[in-house]
Amino acid sequence: MPGPFTMIANPSHRAISSIVKDLGREFRSWRPAFKAMAPFVLRGIDENVRSQGRTIGAQWAPLAASTQRRKARLGRGRGPLIGTGENIADRTSSGSGVTLKITATKMKLGLDGLVANVAHFGRKNGRQPPRRFVDWSPAMEAAALAAMEAHGRRLVAKASARMQAA
Repeated sequence: MPGPFTMIANPSHRAISSIVKDLGREFRSWRPAFKAMAPFVLRGIDENVRSQGRTIGAQWAPLAASTQRRKARLGRGRGPLIGTGENIADRTSSGSGVTLKITATKMKLGLDGLVANVAHFGRKNGRQPPRRFVDWSPAMEAAALAAMEAHGRRLVAKASARMQAA
């Protein structure tokens, strides 16, 4: 009878488990992906404002004639969403007044202030219709998915390199 032979898997399942456990914190955090996608999301919100909702399939209702006259009289006709002298398009293009909060598993991005809130949701009394602009467009979704996929690939490559070194 021929002699027995032994096969050893290298690295062992215990070594792989240990490496993955060491990488656990890095694997749970998507901060790098969120930081990479934030400028694209902000640019998408800006495009939603400038296209007056067309990029997200929610074309805004036209301004009332009285609103157009008031804006012209006050010299505030330089953008689609202007209230109390504040042009929301200026805020989305410059990034000022934008809330960005990133945790390991969440990204919260929006515009500060009552003007942006009222513009997006409208008024309860119906005098101002909602004009959605903080919403996903196909371009924003593609950029977000690309950032998430790139981060996932980096994590897998890092884990693979550590396993090969073990």
